Amino acid sequence: MQFSRFCTQIQELLKNELPSAADVDLSESEGSCCVTIRTPADILYPSVPLGAYYDAFLQGLPVGEIVRRILSTYAAETLHPFCTSSDLGGRIEFSKRLGLRPASLRLYRNLLPALPHAVFHDMLFFFTASLSGKDGADETAIVTGEIAGRFRMSDEALLKAAVSASKARSPAVICPLPVFLDKLSREYPDAGKRVPVPGGYSSGSSFYVLTNDAARFGAAAVLYPGMTEELYRRFGPYYLLPSSVHEFLVLPEKEAVSRLELTRLIRSSNRSLGDSLLVLSDELYFFDPSAGLHVC
Repeated sequence: MQFSRFCTQIQELLKNELPSAADVDLSESEGSCCVTIRTPADILYPSVPLGAYYDAFLQGLPVGEIVRRILSTYAAETLHPFCTSSDLGGRIEFSKRLGLRPASLRLYRNLLPALPHAVFHDMLFFFTASLSGKDGADETAIVTGEIAGRFRMSDEALLKAAVSASKARSPAVICPLPVFLDKLSREYPDAGKRVPVPGGYSSGSSFYVLTNDAARFGAAAVLYPGMTEELYRRFGPYYLLPSSVHEFLVLPEKEAVSRLELTRLIRSSNRSLGDSLLVLSDELYFFDPSAGLHVC
């Protein structure tokens, strides 16, 4: 089966699995075909590159399993607008439910007038809150301007509360890259995320990972108070590579070969992700005590 026909078939099968209100579109991004799923409720939604799935199909992965994995990625990465029901509780309870949703400023700049947010260098952080779903499980939704106004919380107040709640609920984790990749392969086989293994660094053994204990939207840990200084105490001057919205790669300066090579690694990884919600930033960051964290 040719790639174009494969993409069309996946699109058709996804439409059959989703409600009629859902849009399933094919698009080109950086020379790769992506499928995008969106319902009327979605504010943020992923585009999933199909090239790797086609390679897996040629190696024998059933089409049905590919559809299941794409739907899993959509369910995991999509965020819906906050409802305006009366079950949000008071401001204190609401503040405890807050979280941070990293995103690409380049890709989602058009949403800034509509949604409360924080910008850190060229990285974007929306605010989220957890609600109890119908089955008792927590559901995560983006905080809209309407909800922020209801609780009379500015972007600065939301950021302070979200950082505090996130740090308490999802503590930061710093671990060697090989350990992190092993954990992903065992515990999150369908996470839908790609962490590049840098070439020329002994399979990534020089790198560490900054994330949270859930390995989900863990790039937000960079905002935790004292985090960039903690990394400096452990590693000395270091580079931060925005691998995805779920984590940063940390590389001590003494282990680095070339800034240009590291920047190329980031942008190559982002191209493989396409216009996905997983993309965080195209920039390479460096920390030293005199200048703090800054773009190289």
